[in-house]
Amino acid sequence: MVITARNYGRFLRQCLESVLSRQMSSPAEVVIVDDGSTDETPAVAATFLHDPRVSYMRLEGIGLSGAANRGIGKLATEWILRLDADDWLPPDSLEALLQGAKASNADFVWGDLQLTDSRGFPLGRLSQNPDIIGAGMIRSPAGSGCLFKRRLWERVGGYDETLRFQEDFDFWLKVTEQSDTAHVDREVYAYRQHAGTMSTNVRARSAARRDVKRRALTRRGIGIPERVAFCISTSLPLACRGAVSAALERIGNETLLDRLEEKIRKSGIASDIVVEASSPAIAEWAKSRGLALAQLPPGAVLTRGAETIAHTLGHPSTLLVAISPYFPFLDPERIAESVETALLGGHERVDTVEAVPFPHLVQMANGWQEHGGSPSPMGSLSLSGGVSVFAHGGRGRGFVQVFFPEGMAVTDSASLKAAQALVAGAPELVHNAR
Repeated sequence: MVITARNYGRFLRQCLESVLSRQMSSPAEVVIVDDGSTDETPAVAATFLHDPRVSYMRLEGIGLSGAANRGIGKLATEWILRLDADDWLPPDSLEALLQGAKASNADFVWGDLQLTDSRGFPLGRLSQNPDIIGAGMIRSPAGSGCLFKRRLWERVGGYDETLRFQEDFDFWLKVTEQSDTAHVDREVYAYRQHAGTMSTNVRARSAARRDVKRRALTRRGIGIPERVAFCISTSLPLACRGAVSAALERIGNETLLDRLEEKIRKSGIASDIVVEASSPAIAEWAKSRGLALAQLPPGAVLTRGAETIAHTLGHPSTLLVAISPYFPFLDPERIAESVETALLGGHERVDTVEAVPFPHLVQMANGWQEHGGSPSPMGSLSLSGGVSVFAHGGRGRGFVQVFFPEGMAVTDSASLKAAQALVAGAPELVHNAR
């Protein structure tokens, strides 16, 4: 077992005690990898070194990936489990993971998370059901708290030390390319949410995640299909279906529809663009742009869009992208990433979403729980950004996260004025969202 630590001395004792004295299957080796801590981490670690199973390694700030790799490299055990020093293992978690590995004959096993606040009080269970785990999830099974064989770590090349962010996600994708995985239906890892765990550079993390996905597509030899149909829908999201006229409002010299069409074409993905004929004015705009019209009732693109659009075009498409014009600040990269996510995860549907601000109620396995604190990757998700990708024959749903002001919907005069004021105060938003 490898415990990676950097300035988590206040949490390290609980972490080590959970590993050494609360597990039915005791670990043969525990390596504490201190990556340049300046707090009490070395002193706390020293109090456990009397145990022959425990060793300590001091590094000088090489990063999480490097620290994990150095620690794993020091172990001689067949099975590896990495643990972050601010988290801990619930009783008998290691036994449950080992039993899951034995029953499934998988080289990588994970379970559900027990979410806690900074004091360690439980907030609820975060299920990581294998049917919804995939490349499009905001979260995937973390590298920490998962049990995997050393030979698997060697095959995938360990954690990529060139990545500043998303090294766990990259590791997970490589694992799924090399091995079967198995899920244990119980809480096996206590994840402590505190100020130090919150993402402070969300855009850099998002860009890194997108890059990791594209690397995986390249490794797997998956390219963009020849036929990807886009349907510009003024009835999406459903909460905006009464705002059709807003699609022809202007920000600068362009209508919302003009801006969206330009983004779609710049993506280089669309084989066809169809417009939902939701009003005579929208139909007239589509004709002026030489775009096909689809006769769809409001919201029907979500249920029978592929069939109707195939009839409109005269041929089926591998993917259908339903996209709303009401989000003028949507980063065009989200369009491409949504399609790439559907392909990578084999999903039936992928949506753009944003995290719901805290405090709020979040639905856990044991019911609705109040969740406080700052925005976190573990937060609940709300459809936003106006992109939904549909793939026939896929499984499960994936998600691509958007960030302010991408989720800002322009549907009435008040929101239009707010968007225009935002652009006036920050004109770079016009450039960045094109």
